[in-house]
Amino acid sequence: MKKKIVALLLASSMALSLSACGGSGSDSSSSKSDTKKEETVKSDKKADEATTEDSSDKANSSESDASDQGNDSTSSTSDTQTASSLNMDKCISDLKANLPLDPDYTYVQDYYIGVKDDTITITAVVDDSTDPSLALDFADTLVRQLNLYAQMQDSSIESSSQNFYGGLYTRYNALVGVAPASKTNSQKDWFVYDGISGGKVMLKLNKQYR
Repeated sequence: MKKKIVALLLASSMALSLSACGGSGSDSSSSKSDTKKEETVKSDKKADEATTEDSSDKANSSESDASDQGNDSTSSTSDTQTASSLNMDKCISDLKANLPLDPDYTYVQDYYIGVKDDTITITAVVDDSTDPSLALDFADTLVRQLNLYAQMQDSSIESSSQNFYGGLYTRYNALVGVAPASKTNSQKDWFVYDGISGGKVMLKLNKQYR
């Protein structure tokens, strides 16, 4: 039970590290504000002098924009429906049921796979003595196996290959972390702390383990 809690904490740590990233905008100076006010007054005067033909052009432009937005919305809805058509909980449960840790992955203490919105989080806790290359291999296996079980539900999902993790990762982004058991609170000491986008970003060991 303790091992499962550690794996969950590992996943939470990855999510928090991403949400902590961001920037803030700066306020405009008062001189810029005054300039904008003057420009607004001038713009209002020009608007009052606008002809009926200008209004007609704007109306036509609005109709065109609305049409474009409708097309974009349809495309976005289609992509969302494609992703949501997958039962990711079943993909995950099938993977766990068919990937026993004995005898090939005895160095793995526990692992976790979860999905939120368009992001898959995959984390694992391994023995401190684990060879870094084995830690990377296990992460790679989880990523590819999850794509395989998604394919079983949707045959249109592309298979993985040497330099491609599979079509699942064109629909979802993935965060992947593998940590030594004693280093779960220090991301810089994890064996793997990486992300996948578009399926073509191959996982790598953290710099000190390469």
